[in-house]
Amino acid sequence: MVPVSNWAAFGNGSAKDTIVWLPTDMVASTITQLIALRKQLIEDIYQISGLSDIMRGESNPNETLGAQQIKTQYGSVRIRDRQNELVRIARDAARIIAEVMAENFQSKTLLEMSQMELPSDADIAKQVKPLEAQARSIEKELQGASSDPEVAAMAKQNPKAAQQIMQQAQGQIAQIAKQIEDLKKTVTIDQVMDFLHDQKIRPFSLDIETDSTIQPDENAEKQRRSEFLTALAGTLAQLGPMVQAQPETAPFAAEVLKFAMAPFRPGRSMDATIDEFAEQMKAMGSQPRPDPSAGKAEADAKANEGKMAVEKAKSDAAMAKSQSDAEIARTKAEADIARINADAAQKQREADIRIREIEANAAAAAQKHEQDMQKGQLEIEKLRLQVLGQAQKNAAPQPSAAQL
Repeated sequence: MVPVSNWAAFGNGSAKDTIVWLPTDMVASTITQLIALRKQLIEDIYQISGLSDIMRGESNPNETLGAQQIKTQYGSVRIRDRQNELVRIARDAARIIAEVMAENFQSKTLLEMSQMELPSDADIAKQVKPLEAQARSIEKELQGASSDPEVAAMAKQNPKAAQQIMQQAQGQIAQIAKQIEDLKKTVTIDQVMDFLHDQKIRPFSLDIETDSTIQPDENAEKQRRSEFLTALAGTLAQLGPMVQAQPETAPFAAEVLKFAMAPFRPGRSMDATIDEFAEQMKAMGSQPRPDPSAGKAEADAKANEGKMAVEKAKSDAAMAKSQSDAEIARTKAEADIARINADAAQKQREADIRIREIEANAAAAAQKHEQDMQKGQLEIEKLRLQVLGQAQKNAAPQPSAAQL
């Protein structure tokens, strides 16, 4: 509201006629219609572009998994053209990059980028040259030996040894030739660069693709492969016994197998293998069936051979056991004899020690007795001398008083 300073200037009109209100109801109605238009515009965009609520990260909890998968697949189908266009752009860009690299990059740069170690033609030639020289030297030795009369005479005397030597030499030459062939088959950097520079062969041999802008549906791929394997296993399980019982039904079984696997996308990459397997089934079916009686006789013969082999194995085992027992007994007897000999030797050593001790004791006793006898003789001689001295003393004349 705006205050009026001079109300008399408005005259005698009523106040409601002089006040003008802002039409807020019209503004609100307009805003409501604009919001509805925006919602309709968003819905149209979703319908045209193929975006669904599941692709926007929203889902209805009341919907089933199948319904949400249908929405996702429907959206991916709607935007498949745009995906393919982005894939084409990425593939063409990768092809242009590869073309520039093949035309302008040096071999050293490509090796460093690829982090591979490829030999050059010169390296292969260096490895092949000594092998060829070795093979030529062996051939010359063989030619020289064949022309030598002494070697020829020795070969006539011992043809088996000469033939063995010849076979060994030929085996060495063949081994060297194989090594040379393997070396020549080695991919070299020169061959790689020649191939990359060849404008005629390179586009037919190289196909540069990219899937960096595609998010593959792995769950769907696994489901398709699982369905293919389930169908293949079921078909083989049903056709196998029929072909085994009636080999003449192999052509029919082969055609049924090819018919059953044809609709599956994973089976397309295996078409050649399935066809080869079907042809093998047909070839097996065209072969004549074996005679049951002959098979029985052969089985009986094999069974008899098996029984004979079992009996022979049993006899060999029994003989081996008896030999083992005899060997054990002989070893035990030898051990007992060795133990007895060791005990006898030990007792002999103890007896010798005892005898030496007795002899030593006897010698010591004899020596002591000899010493005692010598001591006794000395005592006797001492006593004898004392007696003689006393006797001489008693026999000497006594001096008289006058003499004293």
